[in-house]
Amino acid sequence: MAFQDFALRLLARPKVLHRIPGRLRVHIPILKMVPKEGRELAPMFAALLSVPESIEHIDPCLVTGNLVIQYDSGQSTEQEVLDYLNGMIDIVLRHRDRLARIPPEKIPAVIKQLEIFFRETMSQRLVVDRDLEIPDDLLA
Repeated sequence: MAFQDFALRLLARPKVLHRIPGRLRVHIPILKMVPKEGRELAPMFAALLSVPESIEHIDPCLVTGNLVIQYDSGQSTEQEVLDYLNGMIDIVLRHRDRLARIPPEKIPAVIKQLEIFFRETMSQRLVVDRDLEIPDDLLA
């Protein structure tokens, strides 16, 4: 693994700051690095992460680098939520070069297509295939 990949993975690694059943506050340092012009997209990315039905709501704060994740503790455990989050981070990091080439004006439409793609390829449980490949046509 190249040093750059290692550094990105460290910056994207979620750390639980606070927990109560059904709610996690997670710090992800790389979120603080999102440029100001990209911050209005945070709610769309939160919706993308909320694909499984056991994720009830995700509230991102890019200023602090935190996510508040509300989930149905009757359907999923804290560890399942964290595994799911790590899996989604792995997918994004693996496709980061392709994602970076999306023109800014197309990002909302691409996010909507990715949401549909993940709904169709993912079970409603918090199980994500970390080797999942995003089709080229979705990122065009």
